[in-house]
Amino acid sequence: MSSDGGPRDEQQRESFAVRRRRLLVAQVFASFALPAGATGAGIIAAEVGGPTWTAAPLAALVAGSGAASVGITVLTTRRGRRMALRSAYAASTIGSVVIVVSAGTSHMAPLLLGCAMFGSANAAAMLSRYASADLVEARDRGRAMSTMMLALTVGAVVAPNLLGPASVLARLAGAPPVTGIFIVAAAALLAALVCLPPVPGAPKADPLGHQLVRGRDGHRARTMWGCAAGPAAVLASANLVMVTVMAVVPPALHAHGASLHHLGLIVSAHVLAMFAPSVLVGRIADRVGARRVALVGTWFTASLAAGGAAAAASSPSTQAFFMVLLGSAWCVQVVAGSAWLLEETAQANRSFVEGIGEAWMAVAAVVGTLLAGPLLAAGGSLVLHAGLAALAALAACGATKHGSSRG
Repeated sequence: MSSDGGPRDEQQRESFAVRRRRLLVAQVFASFALPAGATGAGIIAAEVGGPTWTAAPLAALVAGSGAASVGITVLTTRRGRRMALRSAYAASTIGSVVIVVSAGTSHMAPLLLGCAMFGSANAAAMLSRYASADLVEARDRGRAMSTMMLALTVGAVVAPNLLGPASVLARLAGAPPVTGIFIVAAAALLAALVCLPPVPGAPKADPLGHQLVRGRDGHRARTMWGCAAGPAAVLASANLVMVTVMAVVPPALHAHGASLHHLGLIVSAHVLAMFAPSVLVGRIADRVGARRVALVGTWFTASLAAGGAAAAASSPSTQAFFMVLLGSAWCVQVVAGSAWLLEETAQANRSFVEGIGEAWMAVAAVVGTLLAGPLLAAGGSLVLHAGLAALAALAACGATKHGSSRG
């Protein structure tokens, strides 16, 4: 390993290339599991506990993802990335089984527990992008992370459309039809666990230490927290808006008569927009600067949130187009924000900051999903999207100020 985390010679470069390919294969398998939580969990909750519980499973899922991010970080520093990621995929596989079993009961507690465990898969898949970044030179990190994000497109687009076909598996298992997607998810997560290659370990973090950063008035010392504040705001606001909207739109469309087939198409279009532009975004971030690209994406998200109420009152095709734009904005924020995070953080602290960044994304998503129901009840879609726009704009202002202070 070089001092900056990349390969140090040609032999290691070839070895790392093989590992990146295995990481990509594991990421593709994991991608078949991730859409299940957003697509199927809300429908199951509505059937088990009624409409008031629609957003609760997604809140449990993102809370579990945040907790798993911290756990993965701790395991990475102690046992290495491979063990940490495998443990997360194992926990999420068990969570899938718990969800399938609980869907046939009238109890919400086991369903929420299963969703929380299932969230470990999301944390592992998202943190895998940093593992790929550790296998390349610093100048190629944006591209490496974006390739891992692009790998999620395969299953993320296909899986929502398996809601109908997967129901056959559920019927064979004696479970409700909508749980079939979680049976597929369990098999995919096991495959991802097996395919994971050895990946570089992480040095012990020094979260209270200082590092030199360059500002307009020269170099100065900053804590790790100060360096990561701007990128963290970008990542958190991305998940806040996207997850909150995803918590309310699919169940609402289903309640208004949308079939599982059409619902799957809309979610597929949204997820495709979340991941398909990743490589392009990564290349632009490497070329013009991750901070600039991340800030553009954050302001774009704030603008979309402001116009979300109008889209919600429009035709299904308009809502689908809005979901595509929202997914694209999320992609820009996450890819560029992640690259910006690595630029801001010393090598010794990266593993720690990666996990904390994912945890803050999960916290923002939990806050959004928990507020979605009360805001919708209080003032409908207009109040919900106005609140999201205000929070996204606040994050954009904070990230912009952080970036301008660095020069």
